[in-house]
Amino acid sequence: MNSRPKEPLLALMITFIFSGLGQVYAGYPKRGFIFISVQIVSVVGLGIYVINPETKMHILLLSPVVIYVLFSLYIIVDSYRCARKFNQDNNLERKISVGKRVLLLIGILFFLVGPNISTPLTIYLRSNVIQAFRFPSGSMQPTIVEGDRLLADKRVYKKTSPQRGDLIVFVYPQDETRDFLKRLIAIGGDKVEIRNGDIYINDNLVTDSRIKDRHYYNRGDFGQEGNSITVPEGQYYVLGDNSASSHDSRFWGFVPEENLIGKIYKIYWPPERSGPID
Repeated sequence: MNSRPKEPLLALMITFIFSGLGQVYAGYPKRGFIFISVQIVSVVGLGIYVINPETKMHILLLSPVVIYVLFSLYIIVDSYRCARKFNQDNNLERKISVGKRVLLLIGILFFLVGPNISTPLTIYLRSNVIQAFRFPSGSMQPTIVEGDRLLADKRVYKKTSPQRGDLIVFVYPQDETRDFLKRLIAIGGDKVEIRNGDIYINDNLVTDSRIKDRHYYNRGDFGQEGNSITVPEGQYYVLGDNSASSHDSRFWGFVPEENLIGKIYKIYWPPERSGPID
């Protein structure tokens, strides 16, 4: 017998990296590849939901997600059992030093409780393609309410310019550790004025329903009654839909173009509010 014994703790840790790899290591490659295929199909299905703004998180989609989560837990436990069974079936004695066992346990704990553990793929997607957000403020009601979880497209402004009415996520100019969500009202070169609760751009009333159907209050140094503000080139003027309770461009000015993160296009949670948003 030339086979080497399998270490169940190592199989368990490998499984956290990608479901099914633990079974492959433990000597059950067919079983592992089946689990890997299930995960790939699940990820593709989730990707379709994320990319298509029209899809909603309803019971038909939520049930498979719950089933998959439970199945993933089974895969983790199964990887440990497969390694032990391989050793038993092949009369192999498990040999591991105390030091290696401690390191493996630390690794498992790292995956279980470590903050923001991500694979290179998820890091890339979050940095360059799509990122999830949650904003506890009520400044965008009723469009976005407290508890809504949102998806932002981080590619869109690499291809096209931001448009009036977009829901944009950006780095707050006065505190770069915070991300803000507001509605884009005016772009560089525009002259913007809040008049009788309405928005005027270059002395023309904005008729876009996303903006026109709100009441905006004259507040702050950049939103005073009777004063028009010209937006500097390369910057944006943004307001909250809930104008009575929004800390926005009226108070602190403009958003530099380089502060843009992405465009909100979808609520993904809770299920009853899931779907496209503008």
